[in-house]
Amino acid sequence: RRQRAFLAAARPGAERIVVPSRFMASRVSGAHVLENWTASFGVRSARPSDGAVVVGFLGRLSVDKGILVLCEALELLRTRRSGRYRGVLAGDARLADDDGSAIAAAVDRLGDAVVRPGWLDRLQFANAVDLAVFPSIFPESFGLVVAEAMSARLPFVASDVGALPEVGGPGRIYPRPGDATALADAIEATLAEPDRTQVGYDRWLTMFSPEAGRARLAEVLASLT
Repeated sequence: RRQRAFLAAARPGAERIVVPSRFMASRVSGAHVLENWTASFGVRSARPSDGAVVVGFLGRLSVDKGILVLCEALELLRTRRSGRYRGVLAGDARLADDDGSAIAAAVDRLGDAVVRPGWLDRLQFANAVDLAVFPSIFPESFGLVVAEAMSARLPFVASDVGALPEVGGPGRIYPRPGDATALADAIEATLAEPDRTQVGYDRWLTMFSPEAGRARLAEVLASLT
């Protein structure tokens, strides 16, 4: 909503308006979809088994990113599985619209079941968790973290909001945004289903890798000549 004024300023004289997803194109009339792309995390190493399941989040630690929902889901999972689950909340609150007090309280309730290491290198994060969770309640315009997880062959769960399912692709479980029970169920179901990490990697390679991005950008530029 805040960027609509910039869109109005950008339209006059523009030969093409591009947006990163079909979701955004449905909200910006006349826009052309030019999906984002991302470099690979690198080669992920499987985390050594210690009897726990570690689920993690990497990004802006704010309410709109679903951190409160993730903390509640983690509490549910620990109740169901006798404390077997642990959490990693990597990132910080830069650019967050909330003051962080609600998130701090939710993390405190979990005690040593969750750690906040600050910003991690993407490969460090991928190596530290068994599954990534992107529980946004805000309609994301793309879903860069989902593409990055697929590049690292990292299992993930993302909420059914904005462009996240569009990036993640079909055949996955996308829980309702803001529903902690649905998120906990999706985490358990994803960990129990056959390994889809190669499917995700292949999707990244063909759709969201730098090579795929260059080809799409070349098509857009060629269409303007």
